[in-house]
Amino acid sequence: MRRVWWLLAALATGFLLIWLLPTPAVFRGIANYQPMHMTMELFSIVVAMLIFGVVWNAYSDERAGNVMIIACAMLAVGLIDFVHMLSFKGMADLVTPSGPEKAINFWLAARFLAALALLVVAMRPWTPLASPVKKYWLLAGALAIVLLVVWIGLFQQDLLPRTFIEGQGLTPLKIAAEYLIVAMLAVTALLFYRQARRGATHEATGLFAAVAISVLSELSFTLYKDVTDVFNLLGHVYKVIAYLYIYRAMFVTLVREPYQRLGAAEKEFRTTFELAAVGVAHVAPDGRWLRVNQRLCDMLGYSREELLNRTFQDITHHDDIELDLDYVQRILSGEITNYSIEKRYLHKDGRIVWGNLTVALVHHRDGSPNYFISVISDITERKKADQELQAYRQHLEEMVDDRTEQLRQAKEAAETANLAKSAFLSNMSHELRTPLNAILGFSELMVNDPETPAAQKANLDIINRSGTYLLGMINDVLDLSKIEAGRLDLDVKGFDLMAMLEDAGKLIEQRALSGNLTFSLDLDPDMQRYVCGDGGKLRQVVVNLLGNAVKFTCEGGVILRAGTRPMDDPAMVRLRIEIEDSGIGIPADKFDELFKPFVQLAETSGTRGTGLGLAISRSLVELMGGRIDVESSPGKGTTFAIDLPLPLSDAAEVAARTSVPPVVQGLAPGQPAWRLLVVDDNQPNRVLLVTLLAQAGFQVREAENGQEAVLAFEQWQPHLIWMDMRMPVMDGYQASAKIRSLPGGEAVKIIALTASAFKEQHELILQAGCNEVVHKPYKAAEIFKALGQHLGATFIYRGEEIAEPHLNGLVTGAGLATIPAELRAELRRAALELDTHGAAGAIEKIAGLNAQIGAGLQTLAQQYRYDRIVSLIDEAAGD
Repeated sequence: MRRVWWLLAALATGFLLIWLLPTPAVFRGIANYQPMHMTMELFSIVVAMLIFGVVWNAYSDERAGNVMIIACAMLAVGLIDFVHMLSFKGMADLVTPSGPEKAINFWLAARFLAALALLVVAMRPWTPLASPVKKYWLLAGALAIVLLVVWIGLFQQDLLPRTFIEGQGLTPLKIAAEYLIVAMLAVTALLFYRQARRGATHEATGLFAAVAISVLSELSFTLYKDVTDVFNLLGHVYKVIAYLYIYRAMFVTLVREPYQRLGAAEKEFRTTFELAAVGVAHVAPDGRWLRVNQRLCDMLGYSREELLNRTFQDITHHDDIELDLDYVQRILSGEITNYSIEKRYLHKDGRIVWGNLTVALVHHRDGSPNYFISVISDITERKKADQELQAYRQHLEEMVDDRTEQLRQAKEAAETANLAKSAFLSNMSHELRTPLNAILGFSELMVNDPETPAAQKANLDIINRSGTYLLGMINDVLDLSKIEAGRLDLDVKGFDLMAMLEDAGKLIEQRALSGNLTFSLDLDPDMQRYVCGDGGKLRQVVVNLLGNAVKFTCEGGVILRAGTRPMDDPAMVRLRIEIEDSGIGIPADKFDELFKPFVQLAETSGTRGTGLGLAISRSLVELMGGRIDVESSPGKGTTFAIDLPLPLSDAAEVAARTSVPPVVQGLAPGQPAWRLLVVDDNQPNRVLLVTLLAQAGFQVREAENGQEAVLAFEQWQPHLIWMDMRMPVMDGYQASAKIRSLPGGEAVKIIALTASAFKEQHELILQAGCNEVVHKPYKAAEIFKALGQHLGATFIYRGEEIAEPHLNGLVTGAGLATIPAELRAELRRAALELDTHGAAGAIEKIAGLNAQIGAGLQTLAQQYRYDRIVSLIDEAAGD
């Protein structure tokens, strides 16, 4: 910009000197002026045409449309200047007589058009044209303006105002027009100057210089009085200089700068191409190497000249050529634009070089293929590592397969052992519980019999307690096995915590006193009494710990402490139970072995046991969500502490669950003659249940296996079936499913009887078609509760009044006398023998003859009043 200012200053100084000094003789007269005028005009016309030619040919769609506006305007200005030159004074007539005013008119038109175009360019953003077609519209518009100006200047000159008068010089209009052009150019110069100061991307400095010089040119044309005046010539000189600056600006913008950038890009490309860390090449569509970098030469072992005399097919492994050529054809057909593959090259020394090849196609402007750009990375080392890794992976997979096979075999062995254990537990559960069911059941029947003497009831109570204790021991052994198998379930319900602890204390107190030990029960008075949990298993743990404390204490005593404290959840409490003794104590290094199964730490004390108690106790407490801690010192005693979170319960819930059910005496009057089928292969258990049901007044039949049960169902259609699940010939699962498939099988109720200790078998039993599961050994109350739920049967309980008045009107001796003697004899015989089946059959026959008498007899049979039935039959016979 500084050089522009110096140039403007020099031109302005020349302008002032010519204005102030006399005109040299060489510039005086038309003879000397005209050649110089023609030279200046021809020079400016050539420059204007060059501007148009450079811009038109170098212009592209991404260029700013401003340069095309300048180019088309300069084309028009050059053509008008050409007409102006031919119309100058002293030239041959151009269509119409030539003269100063004619030439001036063309001059003003050209100057105004140039000033207007430059002003538009200065004001318009330097952005591309809206459409490539717009440049043709600009060209057409420029030519149209030229034609219009020439037509008016040649043929309509009289319509134009006067701009020059011979002998007087320029008219005021001509001078005003020049000043208007000067003003337009001044504004344009200011705009270009601001753009140049802001660092515009286009050649704003050159355009500013061109416009500023044009201002001096136009000022010169306001000062001459004669067309041969030196100011006229000076204006032409300045105009040529201004055109040259415009040309320079267009050339720099469209030619020099792009070519400089292109050169820099070419240099940068060459540098990148040669210094790339990977092999880079240009490859002809037929496979010839056109250009390669040194890295590719080093990679393949060839010199640059050797590679340029070969094709890529020549150095490609024969197994990879087909794949590579297939991709080449696909990219040439336009199916894909690029591809990337891993392939093998042949090194000059014959070894294989693995390369990662990426290829893209460069096209000519017409869209035809020019050359491929190939980028090749040497991945030979990576391939070697991959092969080694693959081999190692294969080795690992073989090792994993071997280990997996070993684990599978071990798993199958463990599963087989687990299945064997489960089968053993199931068999043991069944075989041990089945006889206990008969023992406890018959002893309960005898205890509930009003005619049993008190002394025998005491003995029966001993049998019951011993059987219940034996059942508890069996359950404990099964619990250990189920704990190990992860199949132990908790029986969570509300219980009286304080009563449980007091009961456990009473149980152990007698043992302590018999060993000359003291026992103390210390219960926190603020302890929550009613909690929810598996009270039976918690009692089992406490009793076991108390038993151990007494067993291993020779002198002193045992203390049972317990208390609860609140937790963050108001519905929960944390129970703390401590069992402290003054016994022999346990060394600290033995704590880890203390809770291991079958480990006894005090064999020298003379005590014996299985060594399972503590292992079971800790497993149960942990299953309930708590923990057991121990503190001990040899010779000073031991303290076991149970820490267990428990939900709260309430007294009503606990009372409802712990209340003793009343003893059933018989069916309530007015009910249907319920037919029940008892199916069990164990005779004592079958007789027990048949007796229990018959005494209550039900019609009962029995079957020894599932096959007999199916036959009995088809013949007798019982209302409810008691089904043992493990039987010979046909088990309970098969029998239940078979009965459900028979007519009427969907209506009958089937209740399963099982001695299995595994609750998960419930689902299998229910799926077989049973409605409910009752476990052996069962209580009589469980049997009657199930009958009430599934049949709707109601009962009379011991201590309730039995309403018999209505029987007086139903069954009398006189009434029975109307019944055939053989039927009375059949019923009497069955009643004396307590044959419930025979009695039920005889009563059904009697009901067919007399419904009223049949109903009365049925009621007596349901109440097990066979003595009354015999008395009424004897009365009818007159005995």
